[in-house]
Amino acid sequence: MVIEDLNVKGLAKKHKLAKSISDPSWSLLRQWLEYFAKVLKRELIIVPPRYTSTNCSSCGKGIKKL
Repeated sequence: MVIEDLNVKGLAKKHKLAKSISDPSWSLLRQWLEYFAKVLKRELIIVPPRYTSTNCSSCGKGIKKL
C-alpha cells in the first residue's frame, strides 16, 4: 500500500475544509493502515505529497497545482 504523508495540521490552517480536515479520523486511518500492514506482513510505503496528484484521474492529462 502507498499513502501520502499528509501534514494534517498544516492543511487545516489554510484550507476551506479545515473542520473536516481536523477530524481525528484522518490520523486514525493512517494508524489502522500501519497496524494492518504489520499484522498482515505487508509493506506500507509513505510518500511525500509533493507532485503526487498532478495527473487527471480521468484522462491522464497533467494538471498544474496551485
